[in-house]
Amino acid sequence: MSLSRIKLNRLTGQIFGILLSLALLTGCEHATEGLVYAKKLDGSQNKSMLVGYTGRETDVIISSSVTIIGEGAFVGHQLTNVTIPDSVTTIEDEAFKDNELTNLTIPDSVVAIGKGAFSDNKLTSVILPDSLITIEDEAFKDNELTSLTIPDSVVAIGKGAFSDNKLTSVILPDSVLTIGEKAFSYNQLTSIVFPGSLTTIGDRAFLGNQLTSLEIPDSVTTIENGAFIDNKLTSVILSGSLNTIGDNVFSFNQLNSVTLPDSITMIGEMAFGYNQLTSVTLSDSTTIIGDEAFMFNKLNSVILPDSVVTVGAWAFHNNKLTSVTLPDSLSTIGAGGFNGNALSTLNNIPSDGFIFARNDDGTENKRVVVSYGGARRDIVVPDSVTTLGKGALYGNKLTNVTLPNTLTTIRELALSHNELTRVTLPDSLLTIGRRAFDGNKLTSITFPDSVTVIGEEAFTDNEITSVIIPGSVRTISPWAFDLGVVTKRN
Repeated sequence: MSLSRIKLNRLTGQIFGILLSLALLTGCEHATEGLVYAKKLDGSQNKSMLVGYTGRETDVIISSSVTIIGEGAFVGHQLTNVTIPDSVTTIEDEAFKDNELTNLTIPDSVVAIGKGAFSDNKLTSVILPDSLITIEDEAFKDNELTSLTIPDSVVAIGKGAFSDNKLTSVILPDSVLTIGEKAFSYNQLTSIVFPGSLTTIGDRAFLGNQLTSLEIPDSVTTIENGAFIDNKLTSVILSGSLNTIGDNVFSFNQLNSVTLPDSITMIGEMAFGYNQLTSVTLSDSTTIIGDEAFMFNKLNSVILPDSVVTVGAWAFHNNKLTSVTLPDSLSTIGAGGFNGNALSTLNNIPSDGFIFARNDDGTENKRVVVSYGGARRDIVVPDSVTTLGKGALYGNKLTNVTLPNTLTTIRELALSHNELTRVTLPDSLLTIGRRAFDGNKLTSITFPDSVTVIGEEAFTDNEITSVIIPGSVRTISPWAFDLGVVTKRN
């Protein structure tokens, strides 16, 4: 064989080898440069554990050798796209936080997504794998997701997992048991169907959406505080397994009626406050109605069942009540429990609107007024009264009040936030509590020689310019009057 022929064969072989190598390389996945791996004990790279990124590419391809994407590995790198291989099983906390990802497909190999893993991006869509069991806290918080399907494998959705997105549609599978605190808060949901597996709806879970109706399945035993606050609910069907309705659960909605299931024993603070309720049917098992539970609604009558022992402060404040039935079981009525109404009938008997404290046997203690729910603005406090309780006449738009000579104590906020221009304090009066007359239109005040205590801010936010303090006063707050009011001692 000639020398030239030998050289030609060698050259042909070299070219073939190069072409083969190129073909193999072309068929392989090209991982982005700048991927940082964990170190083994011997100092070599552990290419199954990705811990950081030093590159500048915003479209990243992760090596197929990687099984774990470490905590904060890509945080704040302005990534616009990421390709995750099906070798990855775990994405740790904040791995892709604070980037500019818009779309995401997570392979079925992934079984764990850490806290805040994809938070603070621009995701408009995400495909979750069927292998997920738990979606951790804030995993997809602060994105732009508009729709979402939770896979059948998921049993728990963590705190704030999908909060601050633009969700209008969410499909929950029958596997989900718990929805965590603020999980779907601040989205644009108009409806949601809860699965029959669900047991717990967390604190503020759906705060700030646009839900118009709800049906809570019987599997749900707990609805935590503020779960549906600030939506547009007009109707709700409650689970027959609920024992408690937490604080603020349905406040700031548009409910016009509600029926509580027989299982309900306690209604939390402001649970139904700031709605448009015209009727409410209470459970025969209810024992406690919390502070502000039904304040600022449109109720015109309410019958409290024989089980009720406590009505909290301001519980029915600012409704349109003309009729109230109070049971013998009732032992406590909180400050201003029925203020701001138009009561004319109490326990089916004509009433002047005064509601008294209760004795241990359930009878009225007519020495202590705890609330005024009448419609009149010029009122006469009954002669039996020795004490105006905390907030007793608060916020009733009163223009005149006649106090009896039996009165010894005016407690905190008792006559606050009315429209009084004058008031005569009786000679029996001993104590004037904190903010007792705050927020009226008083131009002057004369104290009887019996008064010994004038509390903090007792007469602030009025139109008083000067006042004479009698020698009987032993205790007076330096802030009892507005700044600039001239005070003199007798």
